[in-house]
Order: sequence, then structure tokens, then C-alpha cells
Amino acid sequence: MTTEQRNIEIAEITVMMSTEGGRKFVSRILESTGVFVSSFDLDTHRHAYNAGKRQVGLSLIAELQQACPDKYLQLLEERNDD
Repeated sequence: MTTEQRNIEIAEITVMMSTEGGRKFVSRILESTGVFVSSFDLDTHRHAYNAGKRQVGLSLIAELQQACPDKYLQLLEERNDD
């Protein structure tokens, strides 16, 4: 990926996170990945599934923190207010 392509991705993420609706959408995705809860399960297959979903969420958080850390913090504050 070129620097220009990465800059475009960062801009796209920032635009999405600049609206309340965009932040709510991302918050729902993060919630569905189980990133805010433990992935542990006694069933090893279920645990692996949960860990994989959670990794997607962690990757998304890393993207958000790089692209627009202030908007990610705003998302967390809004999530706590709900």
C-alpha cells in the first residue's frame, strides 16, 4: 500500500468518525466483535471463534487510534453515556 492510499484510508475513517451516526455504527461493530469482553470459553472451538472475532475488533481500534484518536475517545465517551 502506498502512502497516498493509506492517507486516503485515514481520511475515510476520519470522515466516518466525524458524525454521530458513524461513531454509533463503528461502536455497534466493535460491540459485535466482543472487543469489550473476554473471549474465554471452556469450549475450545467457541473460544477460538470468540478470539478471532475479538481480533477483528482490536484491529479496528488500532485503525481508529491511528486515524483519529480524538474521535475514538469521543466514541468511548458516548458509549459510556448510553
